[in-house]
Amino acid sequence: RDIADGSFDESLFAADLGLVDRGRGPADYLDPVTFCEKTYLTEALRSFLGDLAARLSGDMSAPGVYRLQTEFGGGKTHTLLAAYHLFRDPSRVAGTALVTDLSTALGRSGFPEAKVVVLEGGALSAGEPDPDIADAKVYTLLGHLAYRLGGPAAFAKVADRDHNLWGSSTTQLAQLLEAHAPCVVLLDEVLQYLTKALPVGSGEGNLAALTLTFIKELCTAAASVPGAA
Repeated sequence: RDIADGSFDESLFAADLGLVDRGRGPADYLDPVTFCEKTYLTEALRSFLGDLAARLSGDMSAPGVYRLQTEFGGGKTHTLLAAYHLFRDPSRVAGTALVTDLSTALGRSGFPEAKVVVLEGGALSAGEPDPDIADAKVYTLLGHLAYRLGGPAAFAKVADRDHNLWGSSTTQLAQLLEAHAPCVVLLDEVLQYLTKALPVGSGEGNLAALTLTFIKELCTAAASVPGAA
């Protein structure tokens, strides 16, 4: 109808996961019920959400790491938003068209609630404190992960490494995920973050190289922790 009457807003195609996570953006993306009522359940989306639901329910045979590869405008961020709204508060979206169709297709009566962490490169500064975090100075993706999983208490355990732009380890990351499982980490616009991190020095290298190592170790850790993805 909006296309026919000329009221269609093309800007709605520009979904931004980082802004939604910070409470900003169009209602079509920001409001979980509206988003789930307007999202069509494709086969690819059904498969992704079904596998992720199984993983967060403790099924270690389900993949712990997912890499979404699409053309520009191919639905990658929309898919991440679907996971964001579904697993962050499944009871809130339980009666929507998307979740009803998904439940029927999967034969599930419900979906696991999980801690959902968004690490979106456009919303994050590299090597500078995040102005939206009032009770901690967070500089790196490691710090953001810890803070968003467990608040100031979890961040305190990695604060020195974060402030000094040091690396982490698969062991430390696995322990962090285990402490807050079930949890899902949504990474988007990583190249955007790496571009900002490239000129930021870290030891004898730079924050971009450190970030790539962090992402690799995070994937390894998530694959080994039940209820984490």
